[in-house]
Order: sequence, then structure tokens, then C-alpha cells
Amino acid sequence: MADAVLKLTLPAGVERLLGAVRDAGGRPFVVGGAVRDALLGRPVKDYDVEVYGLPAPRLEAELSAAGRMDAVGQAFTVYKVSGLDGLTGAIQNQAA
Repeated sequence: MADAVLKLTLPAGVERLLGAVRDAGGRPFVVGGAVRDALLGRPVKDYDVEVYGLPAPRLEAELSAAGRMDAVGQAFTVYKVSGLDGLTGAIQNQAA
């Protein structure tokens, strides 16, 4: 399993958001339930993204440009983005 490559098909809006974050200098990684569900062959219901290398103000600007962005959390900020093409719920982003 260590040599396996997971091919995760992402909705168009999520692909565009990840591309915008990369273009801005960030390194986004899809994590959490989406990866688990894809590995188990289950339908993916939600997407969580961990973002490295992008200051919070720049990440907020990229997320806001992609859809409706809400910041939540007290110990650390989690950004929820909704209104992305091909996704009925929100995608959650965390700056690392």
C-alpha cells in the first residue's frame, strides 16, 4: 500500500480553488474524510484542505475570490468556503 497512488477526482470548483492557492504560492493538500473515503471506495462527501506556505491574509483573499468564505475557530482559524462549482456543501481550509 505504501507505493499506491490515490487518484481523487475533485469537483471543478475545488480544482480551481486549489490552483489559485498554488498560483499564490501556497501548497494545498486534500486531507481528512475525502482521502479516507476515496481509499475505501466510498463516495466523497466533503473536502478538507491543509494549506502551507501562504500567509493568512493572502489565503483569505484567494478563498474569498473563489466563493463565500467564513472564518471560524478560536484556537486556530478554519476557513469554510461555499458556492464552489460542483460542490453542494462547504470546503474547509486551514492554514498551517
